[in-house]
Amino acid sequence: MDAELRAPLGGWLDSAHRNGLPSWIGYATVESLANVALYLPAAAIAGALVPPRFVPAVPVAALLLSVGVELTQDLLLPGRTGDPRDVLANTAGAAIGAAMLLLIRRRRRRRAGTAPATEKTPGPGA
Repeated sequence: MDAELRAPLGGWLDSAHRNGLPSWIGYATVESLANVALYLPAAAIAGALVPPRFVPAVPVAALLLSVGVELTQDLLLPGRTGDPRDVLANTAGAAIGAAMLLLIRRRRRRRAGTAPATEKTPGPGA
């Protein structure tokens, strides 16, 4: 997350810790979860826009995008640094989003009684 959010979020976390939030939930945890949350819906939407057989490639594309973003931060933006943990969190979010999309599609097919596109249905002579 951006530096300008660190102080307000830190204050909120301090208050939440005093009121029962587990101490292991700190700024780094919230930052990682924010990265997961950012890429999860983006991957689900991207996966919905491509044929089903390409959905597994969505997390790979997210990985490449995330590496590009982190390299840009590290090399071109003064005061910013790239973080491999962000790449991992972003990719995890994309993988979860793509997996959720595949599960939703599978459930819809089962409800509709149709076979997945990868399964062959027997022809009239079978």
